[in-house]
Amino acid sequence: MNYRRSKIVIVFVNLVILKLFISLIKEISDSKDLKVYYEAENGKIIEETFNLVVLSVGMQPNQQAKDVCTDRGKIASRRSK
Repeated sequence: MNYRRSKIVIVFVNLVILKLFISLIKEISDSKDLKVYYEAENGKIIEETFNLVVLSVGMQPNQQAKDVCTDRGKIASRRSK
């Protein structure tokens, strides 16, 4: 089978994207699923079970870090000329 010609199909079943703060994650020993506890917008604690959890952190650099990167970019572009 030529892997370059084959098509890759990814099917997400019951995909849930939660944009909130996770309070706690516990592994269920029998099934190896993950029990996730999080606070809903109304303040109620919700408990859901998933077989895969991907945690992501959104970050935004402060202005000083942006300035340093901008200055470094100017220096790099000057060197390449």
